[in-house]
Amino acid sequence: MSLQIKHALVLSTLLISSCSSIRPLIMGPTDQTTQDSQGTSLENIVEIKEMEESLEEVEVSKNSSIEEIKKAENKIVEAFEEKEEPKEEVVQEAVEQGPAFELDYKEKHFKFWVNYFEKRENPRFLRHIKNGERFKEVVWRVFEEEGLPKDLFYVGLIESGYNTHIRSHASAVGPWQFIKGTAKRYGLRVDSSLDERRNIHKATYAAASYFKDLYNIFGSWELALCAYNAGEYRIINAIRRGNTRDYKELVRKKLLPRETIFYIPKVAAAKYLIENKKMGSRGHSEAKIYNDAVAIEMDKSFSLSKFAKQIGLSYSTMKKLNPDMKRDWIHGYRRRSSYVYVPSQYKTIAESKANHLKSHRIAQSGIEHHKVRRGDSLYRIASIYGTSVRRIKELNGLRRNRIYIGQKLKVTGTKSQAKRTVASQSKSSTKYSSHRVRRGENLSLIARKYGMSVRSLKKLNRMRSSKILVGQRLKVKMAGKLYTVKRGDNLYLIARKYGLSVNKIVRANSLNSKTIHPNQKIILPI
Repeated sequence: MSLQIKHALVLSTLLISSCSSIRPLIMGPTDQTTQDSQGTSLENIVEIKEMEESLEEVEVSKNSSIEEIKKAENKIVEAFEEKEEPKEEVVQEAVEQGPAFELDYKEKHFKFWVNYFEKRENPRFLRHIKNGERFKEVVWRVFEEEGLPKDLFYVGLIESGYNTHIRSHASAVGPWQFIKGTAKRYGLRVDSSLDERRNIHKATYAAASYFKDLYNIFGSWELALCAYNAGEYRIINAIRRGNTRDYKELVRKKLLPRETIFYIPKVAAAKYLIENKKMGSRGHSEAKIYNDAVAIEMDKSFSLSKFAKQIGLSYSTMKKLNPDMKRDWIHGYRRRSSYVYVPSQYKTIAESKANHLKSHRIAQSGIEHHKVRRGDSLYRIASIYGTSVRRIKELNGLRRNRIYIGQKLKVTGTKSQAKRTVASQSKSSTKYSSHRVRRGENLSLIARKYGMSVRSLKKLNRMRSSKILVGQRLKVKMAGKLYTVKRGDNLYLIARKYGLSVNKIVRANSLNSKTIHPNQKIILPI
Protein backbone atom coordinates (compact mmCIF):
# COMPACT_ATOMS: atom_id res chain seq x y z
CA MET A 1 0.00 0.00 0.00
CA SER A 2 1.45 3.35 -1.03
CA LEU A 3 2.31 6.12 1.43
CA GLN A 4 -0.35 8.43 -0.08
CA ILE A 5 -3.13 5.84 0.38
CA LYS A 6 -2.06 5.17 3.98
CA HIS A 7 -2.07 8.90 4.68
CA ALA A 8 -5.57 9.26 3.20
CA LEU A 9 -6.88 6.34 5.28
CA VAL A 10 -5.50 7.86 8.50
CA LEU A 11 -7.20 11.17 7.78
CA SER A 12 -10.45 9.41 6.86
CA THR A 13 -10.40 7.45 10.13
CA LEU A 14 -9.97 10.69 12.09
CA LEU A 15 -12.99 12.19 10.35
CA ILE A 16 -15.23 9.14 10.93
CA SER A 17 -14.40 8.97 14.64
CA SER A 18 -14.86 12.68 15.25
CA CYS A 19 -18.18 13.62 13.66
CA SER A 20 -21.32 11.45 13.57
CA SER A 21 -23.08 13.85 11.20
CA ILE A 22 -20.48 13.50 8.46
CA ARG A 23 -21.56 12.38 4.99
CA PRO A 24 -19.96 9.34 3.31
CA LEU A 25 -16.28 9.96 2.67
CA ILE A 26 -16.22 8.98 -0.99
CA MET A 27 -19.13 10.49 -2.85
CA GLY A 28 -20.12 12.38 -5.93
CA PRO A 29 -21.37 15.95 -6.07
CA THR A 30 -24.63 16.69 -4.29
CA ASP A 31 -27.71 17.89 -6.12
CA GLN A 32 -28.29 21.51 -5.23
CA THR A 33 -30.40 24.14 -6.92
CA THR A 34 -28.40 26.88 -8.59
CA GLN A 35 -29.53 30.40 -7.88
CA ASP A 36 -28.36 32.66 -10.66
CA SER A 37 -27.50 36.15 -9.64
CA GLN A 38 -29.52 38.69 -11.68
CA GLY A 39 -27.05 41.50 -11.07
CA THR A 40 -25.42 43.37 -8.25
CA SER A 41 -27.94 44.96 -5.89
CA LEU A 42 -27.61 48.62 -4.94
CA GLU A 43 -26.98 47.57 -1.35
CA ASN A 44 -24.01 45.39 -2.35
CA ILE A 45 -22.55 48.15 -4.56
CA VAL A 46 -22.67 50.63 -1.67
CA GLU A 47 -21.13 48.04 0.69
CA ILE A 48 -18.24 47.27 -1.66
CA LYS A 49 -17.65 51.00 -2.25
CA GLU A 50 -17.46 51.59 1.53
CA MET A 51 -14.94 48.77 1.92
CA GLU A 52 -12.77 50.16 -0.88
CA GLU A 53 -12.74 53.59 0.77
CA SER A 54 -11.76 52.06 4.12
CA LEU A 55 -8.81 50.28 2.47
CA GLU A 56 -7.28 53.24 0.65
CA GLU A 57 -4.11 52.95 2.75
CA VAL A 58 -3.47 49.34 1.67
CA GLU A 59 -0.94 49.77 -1.12
CA VAL A 60 0.82 46.97 -3.03
CA SER A 61 3.66 47.91 -5.36
CA LYS A 62 4.52 46.12 -8.58
CA ASN A 63 7.60 44.54 -7.03
CA SER A 64 5.96 43.42 -3.81
CA SER A 65 6.70 39.89 -2.66
CA ILE A 66 4.00 37.24 -2.26
CA GLU A 67 4.13 37.80 1.51
CA GLU A 68 3.44 41.55 1.13
CA ILE A 69 0.51 40.78 -1.17
CA LYS A 70 -0.99 38.37 1.34
CA LYS A 71 -0.58 40.90 4.17
CA ALA A 72 -2.46 43.48 2.11
CA GLU A 73 -5.20 40.98 1.32
CA ASN A 74 -5.48 40.03 5.00
CA LYS A 75 -6.47 43.63 5.74
CA ILE A 76 -9.32 43.18 3.29
CA VAL A 77 -10.29 39.98 5.09
CA GLU A 78 -10.40 41.82 8.43
CA ALA A 79 -12.84 44.33 6.96
CA PHE A 80 -15.20 41.52 6.02
CA GLU A 81 -15.16 39.94 9.47
CA GLU A 82 -17.09 42.81 11.02
CA LYS A 83 -19.88 42.70 8.42
CA GLU A 84 -22.66 40.10 8.39
CA GLU A 85 -25.20 39.73 5.67
CA PRO A 86 -28.73 38.91 6.92
CA LYS A 87 -29.49 36.67 3.95
CA GLU A 88 -26.94 34.68 2.02
CA GLU A 89 -27.41 33.96 -1.64
CA VAL A 90 -25.98 30.71 -2.90
CA VAL A 91 -23.60 31.02 -5.83
CA GLN A 92 -22.57 27.83 -7.59
CA GLU A 93 -20.26 27.30 -10.51
CA ALA A 94 -20.16 24.10 -12.59
CA VAL A 95 -17.80 22.80 -15.20
CA GLU A 96 -19.36 22.03 -18.53
CA GLN A 97 -16.84 19.33 -19.39
CA GLY A 98 -15.38 16.70 -17.08
CA PRO A 99 -16.32 15.97 -13.43
CA ALA A 100 -18.58 18.44 -11.65
CA PHE A 101 -16.81 21.24 -9.79
CA GLU A 102 -19.39 22.97 -7.62
CA LEU A 103 -18.47 25.62 -5.08
CA ASP A 104 -20.84 27.11 -2.52
CA TYR A 105 -19.87 30.40 -0.87
CA LYS A 106 -21.12 33.87 0.09
CA GLU A 107 -22.01 35.99 -2.91
CA LYS A 108 -20.73 39.05 -1.06
CA HIS A 109 -17.24 37.57 -0.81
CA PHE A 110 -17.28 36.47 -4.44
CA LYS A 111 -18.25 39.94 -5.71
CA PHE A 112 -15.61 41.63 -3.65
CA TRP A 113 -12.82 39.49 -5.07
CA VAL A 114 -14.15 40.03 -8.59
CA ASN A 115 -13.98 43.77 -7.96
CA TYR A 116 -10.54 43.44 -6.34
CA PHE A 117 -8.97 41.54 -9.26
CA GLU A 118 -10.77 43.59 -11.91
CA LYS A 119 -9.85 47.02 -10.56
CA ARG A 120 -7.57 47.26 -7.57
CA GLU A 121 -5.02 44.55 -8.48
CA ASN A 122 -5.72 44.37 -12.21
CA PRO A 123 -2.08 44.71 -13.46
CA ARG A 124 -0.80 41.97 -11.14
CA PHE A 125 -3.75 39.71 -11.90
CA LEU A 126 -3.14 40.11 -15.64
CA ARG A 127 0.53 39.15 -15.18
CA HIS A 128 -0.55 36.02 -13.31
CA ILE A 129 -3.00 35.16 -16.08
CA LYS A 130 -0.25 35.58 -18.67
CA ASN A 131 2.00 33.21 -16.70
CA GLY A 132 -0.85 30.73 -16.44
CA GLU A 133 -1.47 30.79 -20.20
CA ARG A 134 1.95 29.16 -20.71
CA PHE A 135 0.90 26.09 -18.72
CA LYS A 136 -2.89 25.94 -19.09
CA GLU A 137 -2.93 23.15 -21.70
CA VAL A 138 -0.41 21.11 -19.69
CA VAL A 139 -2.43 21.43 -16.47
CA TRP A 140 -5.73 20.69 -18.21
CA ARG A 141 -4.28 17.60 -19.87
CA VAL A 142 -2.97 16.21 -16.57
CA PHE A 143 -6.25 16.82 -14.73
CA GLU A 144 -8.19 15.24 -17.58
CA GLU A 145 -5.94 12.15 -17.44
CA GLU A 146 -6.47 11.92 -13.68
CA GLY A 147 -10.26 12.39 -13.90
CA LEU A 148 -10.29 15.76 -12.15
CA PRO A 149 -12.12 19.02 -12.96
CA LYS A 150 -10.12 21.29 -15.25
CA ASP A 151 -11.18 24.26 -13.14
CA LEU A 152 -8.60 23.24 -10.52
CA PHE A 153 -6.25 25.14 -12.83
CA TYR A 154 -7.42 28.33 -11.08
CA VAL A 155 -6.10 27.06 -7.73
CA GLY A 156 -2.55 27.31 -9.12
CA LEU A 157 -3.32 30.82 -10.35
CA ILE A 158 -4.26 31.92 -6.81
CA GLU A 159 -1.45 29.97 -5.14
CA SER A 160 1.50 31.24 -7.15
CA GLY A 161 0.43 33.07 -10.31
CA TYR A 162 2.17 30.10 -12.00
CA ASN A 163 5.60 31.37 -11.05
CA THR A 164 7.75 28.21 -11.07
CA HIS A 165 10.47 29.68 -8.82
CA ILE A 166 8.31 31.34 -6.17
CA ARG A 167 8.92 30.46 -2.50
CA SER A 168 6.71 31.42 0.46
CA HIS A 169 7.77 32.23 4.02
CA ALA A 170 6.76 28.64 4.95
CA SER A 171 9.21 27.32 2.28
CA ALA A 172 6.39 26.24 -0.04
CA VAL A 173 7.85 26.16 -3.56
CA GLY A 174 6.68 26.17 -7.16
CA PRO A 175 3.39 26.66 -9.01
CA TRP A 176 1.45 24.39 -6.61
CA GLN A 177 3.25 25.65 -3.48
CA PHE A 178 4.26 22.28 -2.03
CA ILE A 179 6.19 22.15 1.21
CA LYS A 180 9.03 19.63 1.22
CA GLY A 181 7.22 16.96 3.27
CA THR A 182 4.08 16.94 1.10
CA ALA A 183 6.16 17.00 -2.08
CA LYS A 184 8.11 13.89 -1.07
CA ARG A 185 4.91 12.17 0.05
CA TYR A 186 3.56 12.53 -3.47
CA GLY A 187 6.70 11.34 -5.23
CA LEU A 188 8.56 14.57 -5.97
CA ARG A 189 12.33 14.60 -5.59
CA VAL A 190 13.73 17.46 -3.51
CA ASP A 191 17.50 17.45 -2.93
CA SER A 192 20.68 19.33 -3.78
CA SER A 193 20.41 18.49 -7.50
CA LEU A 194 16.67 18.62 -8.12
CA ASP A 195 13.59 20.38 -6.80
CA GLU A 196 10.75 18.89 -8.81
CA ARG A 197 8.23 21.23 -7.17
CA ARG A 198 9.39 23.78 -9.78
CA ASN A 199 8.61 21.58 -12.80
CA ILE A 200 5.08 22.21 -14.10
CA HIS A 201 4.70 18.65 -15.45
CA LYS A 202 5.97 16.77 -12.41
CA ALA A 203 4.38 19.09 -9.82
CA THR A 204 0.96 19.02 -11.54
CA TYR A 205 0.84 15.20 -11.45
CA ALA A 206 1.66 15.38 -7.73
CA ALA A 207 -1.01 18.07 -7.21
CA ALA A 208 -3.57 15.88 -9.01
CA SER A 209 -2.87 12.99 -6.64
CA TYR A 210 -3.16 15.34 -3.67
CA PHE A 211 -6.48 16.79 -4.89
CA LYS A 212 -7.92 13.29 -5.35
CA ASP A 213 -6.92 12.27 -1.83
CA LEU A 214 -8.38 15.45 -0.33
CA TYR A 215 -11.69 15.03 -2.19
CA ASN A 216 -11.95 11.38 -1.12
CA ILE A 217 -11.29 12.37 2.48
CA PHE A 218 -13.61 15.38 2.80
CA GLY A 219 -16.28 14.63 0.18
CA SER A 220 -16.62 18.20 -1.12
CA TRP A 221 -14.49 20.55 -3.18
CA GLU A 222 -14.99 23.39 -0.68
CA LEU A 223 -13.36 21.42 2.14
CA ALA A 224 -10.80 19.83 -0.20
CA LEU A 225 -9.57 23.29 -1.28
CA CYS A 226 -9.66 24.51 2.33
CA ALA A 227 -7.41 21.58 3.27
CA TYR A 228 -5.11 22.36 0.34
CA ASN A 229 -4.76 25.90 1.66
CA ALA A 230 -4.57 25.31 5.43
CA GLY A 231 -3.58 21.63 5.74
CA GLU A 232 -5.64 18.47 6.24
CA TYR A 233 -5.35 18.26 10.01
CA ARG A 234 -6.38 21.86 10.55
CA ILE A 235 -9.61 21.29 8.62
CA ILE A 236 -10.21 18.00 10.45
CA ASN A 237 -9.88 19.83 13.77
CA ALA A 238 -12.34 22.47 12.57
CA ILE A 239 -14.84 19.74 11.60
CA ARG A 240 -14.44 18.05 14.97
CA ARG A 241 -14.98 21.29 16.90
CA GLY A 242 -17.91 22.39 14.76
CA ASN A 243 -19.44 18.90 14.41
CA THR A 244 -20.22 19.66 10.77
CA ARG A 245 -18.75 19.26 7.33
CA ASP A 246 -20.61 22.17 5.84
CA TYR A 247 -18.15 24.80 4.63
CA LYS A 248 -20.52 27.72 5.13
CA GLU A 249 -21.39 26.52 8.61
CA LEU A 250 -17.69 26.33 9.51
CA VAL A 251 -17.33 29.87 8.14
CA ARG A 252 -20.30 31.06 10.21
CA LYS A 253 -18.80 29.55 13.37
CA LYS A 254 -15.41 31.12 12.52
CA LEU A 255 -13.61 27.79 12.82
CA LEU A 256 -11.49 28.28 9.70
CA PRO A 257 -8.51 30.63 9.30
CA ARG A 258 -9.36 33.96 7.68
CA GLU A 259 -7.26 33.30 4.59
CA THR A 260 -8.95 29.91 4.13
CA ILE A 261 -12.47 31.40 4.45
CA PHE A 262 -11.78 33.65 1.46
CA TYR A 263 -9.85 31.04 -0.52
CA ILE A 264 -12.95 29.49 -2.14
CA PRO A 265 -14.57 32.73 -3.44
CA LYS A 266 -11.12 33.90 -4.52
CA VAL A 267 -10.67 30.86 -6.80
CA ALA A 268 -14.22 31.26 -8.11
CA ALA A 269 -13.63 34.97 -8.83
CA ALA A 270 -10.50 34.18 -10.87
CA LYS A 271 -12.42 31.59 -12.88
CA TYR A 272 -15.32 33.99 -13.49
CA LEU A 273 -13.11 36.83 -14.73
CA ILE A 274 -11.14 34.64 -17.14
CA GLU A 275 -14.06 32.63 -18.53
CA ASN A 276 -16.84 35.22 -18.50
CA LYS A 277 -14.96 38.51 -18.85
CA LYS A 278 -12.34 36.97 -21.17
CA MET A 279 -9.46 38.55 -19.27
CA GLY A 280 -6.07 37.50 -20.60
CA SER A 281 -7.45 35.16 -23.25
CA ARG A 282 -4.81 35.97 -25.89
CA GLY A 283 -2.61 32.96 -25.10
CA HIS A 284 1.17 32.89 -24.58
CA SER A 285 3.95 32.66 -27.14
CA GLU A 286 5.81 30.01 -25.09
CA ALA A 287 2.81 27.74 -24.50
CA LYS A 288 3.59 25.44 -27.43
CA ILE A 289 7.04 24.41 -26.19
CA TYR A 290 5.56 23.23 -22.87
CA ASN A 291 2.56 21.53 -24.51
CA ASP A 292 4.77 19.50 -26.87
CA ALA A 293 7.42 18.53 -24.32
CA VAL A 294 8.06 14.83 -23.66
CA ALA A 295 9.79 13.14 -20.72
CA ILE A 296 13.08 11.26 -21.22
CA GLU A 297 14.11 8.76 -18.52
CA MET A 298 17.66 9.15 -17.22
CA ASP A 299 18.89 6.32 -15.00
CA LYS A 300 22.44 7.63 -14.53
CA SER A 301 24.16 10.78 -13.35
CA PHE A 302 24.56 13.27 -16.17
CA SER A 303 25.44 16.81 -17.16
CA LEU A 304 22.41 18.80 -18.36
CA SER A 305 24.50 21.10 -20.58
CA LYS A 306 26.38 18.18 -22.16
CA PHE A 307 23.14 16.27 -22.78
CA ALA A 308 21.58 19.35 -24.42
CA LYS A 309 24.65 19.69 -26.67
CA GLN A 310 24.55 16.00 -27.62
CA ILE A 311 20.95 16.20 -28.84
CA GLY A 312 21.41 19.60 -30.53
CA LEU A 313 19.14 21.58 -28.18
CA SER A 314 20.11 24.99 -26.83
CA TYR A 315 20.94 25.05 -23.13
CA SER A 316 18.52 27.96 -22.52
CA THR A 317 15.62 25.91 -23.92
CA MET A 318 16.67 22.90 -21.87
CA LYS A 319 16.71 25.01 -18.67
CA LYS A 320 13.36 26.58 -19.55
CA LEU A 321 11.74 23.13 -19.82
CA ASN A 322 13.51 21.82 -16.72
CA PRO A 323 13.53 24.57 -14.07
CA ASP A 324 13.63 21.87 -11.38
CA MET A 325 17.27 21.12 -12.17
CA LYS A 326 19.23 23.33 -9.80
CA ARG A 327 22.68 22.36 -11.04
CA ASP A 328 24.26 21.29 -14.28
CA TRP A 329 25.37 17.97 -12.78
CA ILE A 330 22.39 15.79 -11.81
CA HIS A 331 22.98 12.81 -9.55
CA GLY A 332 21.38 9.55 -10.59
CA TYR A 333 20.15 6.81 -8.25
CA ARG A 334 19.92 3.10 -8.93
CA ARG A 335 16.41 2.69 -7.55
CA ARG A 336 14.97 5.89 -8.96
CA SER A 337 15.31 7.46 -12.39
CA SER A 338 15.14 11.17 -13.08
CA TYR A 339 13.25 12.66 -16.04
CA VAL A 340 14.28 15.40 -18.44
CA TYR A 341 11.72 17.19 -20.63
CA VAL A 342 12.66 17.96 -24.24
CA PRO A 343 10.64 19.15 -27.27
CA SER A 344 8.82 16.24 -28.95
CA GLN A 345 10.91 16.54 -32.15
CA TYR A 346 14.02 15.66 -30.11
CA LYS A 347 12.52 12.56 -28.52
CA THR A 348 14.21 9.90 -30.70
CA ILE A 349 17.74 11.27 -30.43
CA ALA A 350 17.30 12.10 -26.74
CA GLU A 351 16.25 8.52 -25.92
CA SER A 352 19.19 7.18 -27.92
CA LYS A 353 21.70 9.40 -26.11
CA ALA A 354 20.13 8.66 -22.72
CA ASN A 355 20.60 4.92 -23.24
CA HIS A 356 24.31 5.32 -23.96
CA LEU A 357 24.99 8.18 -21.60
CA LYS A 358 28.05 7.76 -19.37
CA SER A 359 29.23 10.07 -16.69
CA HIS A 360 31.84 12.48 -18.05
CA ARG A 361 33.12 12.83 -14.51
CA ILE A 362 34.35 9.19 -14.32
CA ALA A 363 37.87 8.53 -15.60
CA GLN A 364 38.37 6.01 -18.39
CA SER A 365 40.50 3.83 -16.10
CA GLY A 366 37.37 2.94 -14.10
CA ILE A 367 36.28 3.18 -10.48
CA GLU A 368 38.09 1.78 -7.45
CA HIS A 369 36.77 1.43 -3.91
CA HIS A 370 38.89 2.78 -1.07
CA LYS A 371 38.27 1.75 2.52
CA VAL A 372 38.92 4.65 4.88
CA ARG A 373 41.67 3.97 7.44
CA ARG A 374 42.78 5.83 10.53
CA GLY A 375 44.51 9.06 9.55
CA ASP A 376 42.87 9.26 6.12
CA SER A 377 41.36 12.50 4.83
CA LEU A 378 39.70 13.29 1.50
CA TYR A 379 42.76 15.28 0.44
CA ARG A 380 45.12 12.39 1.27
CA ILE A 381 42.92 9.86 -0.58
CA ALA A 382 42.66 12.20 -3.59
CA SER A 383 46.44 12.62 -3.75
CA ILE A 384 46.95 8.84 -3.52
CA TYR A 385 44.66 8.13 -6.47
CA GLY A 386 45.66 11.16 -8.52
CA THR A 387 42.18 12.71 -8.40
CA SER A 388 40.56 15.70 -6.64
CA VAL A 389 38.57 16.10 -3.44
CA ARG A 390 35.68 17.55 -5.43
CA ARG A 391 35.49 14.50 -7.71
CA ILE A 392 35.48 12.07 -4.78
CA LYS A 393 32.67 14.04 -3.12
CA GLU A 394 30.62 14.03 -6.33
CA LEU A 395 31.11 10.29 -6.89
CA ASN A 396 30.00 9.51 -3.35
CA GLY A 397 27.31 12.18 -2.92
CA LEU A 398 29.19 13.84 -0.04
CA ARG A 399 28.27 17.36 1.07
CA ARG A 400 31.02 17.73 3.67
CA ASN A 401 34.62 16.64 4.01
CA ARG A 402 33.92 14.40 6.99
CA ILE A 403 34.64 10.69 6.49
CA TYR A 404 34.68 7.73 8.88
CA ILE A 405 37.01 4.80 9.53
CA GLY A 406 35.73 1.75 7.64
CA GLN A 407 33.72 3.84 5.16
CA LYS A 408 34.01 2.69 1.52
CA LEU A 409 34.52 5.47 -1.01
CA LYS A 410 34.40 5.37 -4.80
CA VAL A 411 37.51 6.86 -6.38
CA THR A 412 38.70 7.19 -9.97
CA GLY A 413 41.91 5.40 -10.90
CA THR A 414 43.44 1.92 -10.66
CA LYS A 415 45.37 0.07 -7.98
CA SER A 416 48.56 0.31 -10.04
CA GLN A 417 48.16 4.09 -10.23
CA ALA A 418 47.61 4.19 -6.47
CA LYS A 419 50.76 2.14 -5.87
CA ARG A 420 52.82 4.37 -8.15
CA THR A 421 51.53 7.47 -6.38
CA VAL A 422 52.24 6.01 -2.93
CA ALA A 423 55.74 5.00 -4.07
CA SER A 424 56.47 8.46 -5.38
CA GLN A 425 55.21 10.00 -2.16
CA SER A 426 57.42 7.71 -0.05
CA LYS A 427 60.49 8.92 -1.97
CA SER A 428 59.72 12.55 -1.28
CA SER A 429 61.86 14.39 1.23
CA THR A 430 60.88 14.18 4.91
CA LYS A 431 59.48 17.37 6.40
CA TYR A 432 60.19 18.55 9.94
CA SER A 433 58.37 20.72 12.41
CA SER A 434 58.89 21.79 16.01
CA HIS A 435 56.85 20.79 19.02
CA ARG A 436 56.57 22.93 22.14
CA VAL A 437 56.51 20.77 25.27
CA ARG A 438 53.40 21.25 27.42
CA ARG A 439 52.75 20.38 31.04
CA GLY A 440 52.14 16.64 31.53
CA GLU A 441 53.85 15.54 28.30
CA ASN A 442 56.72 13.07 28.01
CA LEU A 443 58.79 11.70 25.12
CA SER A 444 56.56 8.65 24.72
CA LEU A 445 53.39 10.77 24.26
CA ILE A 446 55.10 13.18 21.85
CA ALA A 447 56.64 10.36 19.78
CA ARG A 448 53.27 8.56 19.50
CA LYS A 449 51.60 11.81 18.46
CA TYR A 450 53.93 12.24 15.47
CA GLY A 451 54.18 8.55 14.54
CA MET A 452 57.77 8.23 15.73
CA SER A 453 59.64 6.03 18.15
CA VAL A 454 61.19 7.47 21.34
CA ARG A 455 64.60 6.41 20.08
CA SER A 456 64.27 8.26 16.75
CA LEU A 457 62.89 11.34 18.54
CA LYS A 458 65.90 11.43 20.90
CA LYS A 459 68.27 10.87 17.98
CA LEU A 460 66.70 13.67 15.98
CA ASN A 461 67.14 16.09 18.91
CA ARG A 462 70.57 14.69 19.99
CA MET A 463 69.27 13.87 23.45
CA ARG A 464 71.09 11.53 25.83
CA SER A 465 68.36 11.33 28.47
CA SER A 466 64.55 11.27 28.34
CA LYS A 467 64.21 14.37 30.53
CA ILE A 468 62.35 17.31 28.92
CA LEU A 469 61.20 20.70 30.25
CA VAL A 470 57.91 22.62 29.86
CA GLY A 471 58.32 25.15 27.02
CA GLN A 472 61.21 23.25 25.44
CA ARG A 473 60.99 22.94 21.64
CA LEU A 474 61.68 19.56 20.04
CA LYS A 475 62.33 18.80 16.39
CA VAL A 476 59.84 16.22 15.08
CA LYS A 477 59.22 14.46 11.77
CA MET A 478 56.12 15.71 10.07
CA ALA A 479 54.45 13.55 7.45
CA GLY A 480 52.43 16.16 5.69
CA LYS A 481 52.33 19.03 3.22
CA LEU A 482 54.20 22.29 3.58
CA TYR A 483 51.77 25.12 2.94
CA THR A 484 52.53 28.81 2.44
CA VAL A 485 49.83 31.06 3.84
CA LYS A 486 48.26 33.37 1.26
CA ARG A 487 46.54 36.72 1.72
CA GLY A 488 42.96 36.18 2.91
CA ASP A 489 43.69 32.73 4.36
CA ASN A 490 42.69 31.65 7.84
CA LEU A 491 43.00 28.31 9.61
CA TYR A 492 39.31 27.49 9.11
CA LEU A 493 39.49 27.94 5.32
CA ILE A 494 42.72 25.95 5.06
CA ALA A 495 41.34 23.14 7.25
CA ARG A 496 38.14 22.90 5.23
CA LYS A 497 40.04 22.89 1.93
CA TYR A 498 42.24 19.95 2.96
CA GLY A 499 39.67 18.02 5.02
CA LEU A 500 41.38 18.69 8.38
CA SER A 501 40.37 20.20 11.69
CA VAL A 502 41.72 23.56 12.91
CA ASN A 503 42.96 21.98 16.16
CA LYS A 504 44.93 19.37 14.23
CA ILE A 505 46.76 22.10 12.28
CA VAL A 506 47.40 24.06 15.49
CA ARG A 507 48.84 20.97 17.22
CA ALA A 508 50.94 19.99 14.21
CA ASN A 509 52.59 23.42 14.15
CA SER A 510 52.66 24.04 17.94
CA LEU A 511 50.90 27.36 17.41
CA ASN A 512 50.16 29.48 20.49
CA SER A 513 47.16 31.10 18.80
CA LYS A 514 45.02 30.63 15.71
CA THR A 515 46.38 33.79 14.07
CA ILE A 516 48.42 33.26 10.90
CA HIS A 517 50.13 35.69 8.52
CA PRO A 518 50.74 35.85 4.74
CA ASN A 519 53.90 33.95 3.61
CA GLN A 520 53.99 32.00 6.89
CA LYS A 521 54.84 28.32 6.30
CA ILE A 522 52.77 25.72 8.15
CA ILE A 523 52.62 21.94 8.08
CA LEU A 524 49.32 20.30 7.07
CA PRO A 525 49.13 16.80 8.65
CA ILE A 526 47.75 14.93 5.66
